[in-house]
Amino acid sequence: MLTEVKKHSGAGIAALIIGILDILGACLIIVLSLTITYVLFVNLTSIFVGILCIVGVTLGIIGIVQQVQNKIYAIIGLVLNALVLFSVCGLWATSDMRLI
Repeated sequence: MLTEVKKHSGAGIAALIIGILDILGACLIIVLSLTITYVLFVNLTSIFVGILCIVGVTLGIIGIVQQVQNKIYAIIGLVLNALVLFSVCGLWATSDMRLI
């Protein structure tokens, strides 16, 4: 009786890696917003991290939907990306940052 070992989803692994990069990007946004008065660079960084979060959430959902793959990396990646996305959106909603 051999049990079939499920492989990890490629989309789930990518979502997890993007989630880790998003956390680092969110930390960079916080540090830059506290130290730099050049607002455009902080805004562009937050836009980039937000887009990366949306890609990570999409990959996490794709990894969860796959039938025969192991889903743990996809779930962790989805949660990390969603948390960073909500925090970046919260930062934009509560701050008075403008692009110009």
